Amino acid sequence: MYSLGTALVLFSTWMLSRALDSPDTHRRMWWGGYVLSATALAYTHNVGLFSIMGQAAYCTGVLIVQWAAGYRKSRAAPILSAPSSTGFAEGEHLEGNALCDPWSRASEAPASPESADRSRVRLAAIAFVIVAVAYLPWARVLFTQTTRAQVRYWTPKISLRTVSTACAGLIAPTNSAVRRSLTSASATLFLIALIALLALTGGTGAWLLIAMTVIPAISVFAVSLVSVPVCVDRYLLYAYMFVLCGVSHLCYVYVPGTCRTLTIGVLAFASLCNHCYYWRSLKSAERPGMAGAAHYVNDGRHSDEAVVVTHPTIYFSARYYLRGIAEPLLFLPKGEIPHYMGGPAIPLSRTVDSEQLACLPCKRIWLLEAARAPDRSQSPTLASDWLAVSHTRKQFPESYFFLAPVSVTAFERQPAGQASQIAMSLFRL
Repeated sequence: MYSLGTALVLFSTWMLSRALDSPDTHRRMWWGGYVLSATALAYTHNVGLFSIMGQAAYCTGVLIVQWAAGYRKSRAAPILSAPSSTGFAEGEHLEGNALCDPWSRASEAPASPESADRSRVRLAAIAFVIVAVAYLPWARVLFTQTTRAQVRYWTPKISLRTVSTACAGLIAPTNSAVRRSLTSASATLFLIALIALLALTGGTGAWLLIAMTVIPAISVFAVSLVSVPVCVDRYLLYAYMFVLCGVSHLCYVYVPGTCRTLTIGVLAFASLCNHCYYWRSLKSAERPGMAGAAHYVNDGRHSDEAVVVTHPTIYFSARYYLRGIAEPLLFLPKGEIPHYMGGPAIPLSRTVDSEQLACLPCKRIWLLEAARAPDRSQSPTLASDWLAVSHTRKQFPESYFFLAPVSVTAFERQPAGQASQIAMSLFRL
């Protein structure tokens, strides 16, 4: 959704800019393209609404400036000549066949500035109203999601630390839980300096970049303060696209032509180096995660043995990597699955509780566990009649630092008497 969303936010902003600058004959086409791309952006991710708010603010500012400029021009223009009784000013001459075609002057006369301004405002208002109406069917879902997230969500509360960490995650991403304070502070100061320099530069393009950067960021911070904490780097990704555009814009304005290409080349090369460094830090071959766990289960499992996942955060990845091998079950002793862990998308037919687990026809199951979840919830434990096969226990670390290692263990069902004897012996020890 983030790849599609970044493409749509750039495409819709370009459409908006062309709609505001194009002549009347092509303006409707550009506004139609903007409506489609902006609606698609809103449905791609909820944070796309913040970018649409930035587009609306920029459009409003441009229309106000255009109206003010036209008003000042109309007030300052002197009356050069008065029309005569024939409708033509003194000194004008009829050319061609004007008398035979009384509609020629009306068709050739340009529209007045006032009517052009009204046309721009009308088309802009219609476009944004259509986008709002098109989003209405999803508004109820948005409110429901917000209400659920207010009760329980995995993101940390907003603070200066989380804001600076999010900024650093955009500019200098690292695959580590430890992020240096100097890096976070430097990234935050860089963004503030960039926006200030764009404001000093001025111009329509600079203010467009400021609107598309500042307004979505302020919206994320405001929502985090009053409703749901959403101050994480990926929710600011749409705004960050215009930070990159701002760097290019400042290079174009302030760097001479010869050095401009070299500067852009150095920045692009540094970005590629950072990208390669990040992917090398993942060490996917050494940390296969769920992919390695699925291969391990496939090598040691018999076809009649069930695969059970103990936490919903790894259920979908288990289904993906076990496709064609086994259909995993989600062990859910009690309670409901949180919505941000995929609760609405997990059918109850694929979940088992302790009683259903005891009724499985197989004598051995393969258990996939996550040591911890993003919300710090713990995985449930099996009943005492399931005994772990110690030599099958293996752990597979994940590539990303925020994902817990996946543990694989085979469990065998013990007869009721033997299970109680084992429990008593462990109690005596």
